Amino acid sequence: MAFFTQAMKAERAPAINKIAKEYGVKLSMKVEHSSTFIITLNSGSLDFIGDYNKTQAAKSYHDTRNDGDAQYLQLHRYANFSDKFSDQKVIEFLTKICDIAMQGNHDNSDVMTDYFDVGFYFYIHVGKWNKHYIFNEK
Repeated sequence: MAFFTQAMKAERAPAINKIAKEYGVKLSMKVEHSSTFIITLNSGSLDFIGDYNKTQAAKSYHDTRNDGDAQYLQLHRYANFSDKFSDQKVIEFLTKICDIAMQGNHDNSDVMTDYFDVGFYFYIHVGKWNKHYIFNEK
């Protein structure tokens, strides 16, 4: 059964905040339902939304739920960042954050038998549906 605590968040917070400061990104972290760790990117010098929209619009098979006009994003740990973004700094940042957040997690799931066993769930939100990510150009 998935389980994530405030103490587990506190263990990861210093390293995550250090990387966020290094890349000029402001973020918040929360634990939801004692099973999910969520990092929300609020503002910063990396253009996540613009890069995502540009990358998806350039594809001939882009996601039909998004016609290149995303206002916020919800990414999970299985997201292929290089498939969704083209800016190497964005990919590097998301990969580093994900690596730190996922420390100590496991996934022994077997979808063929409808058996799901994860240590905890993890998501990265770029902005929120009612408060969009703010890109601060330098």
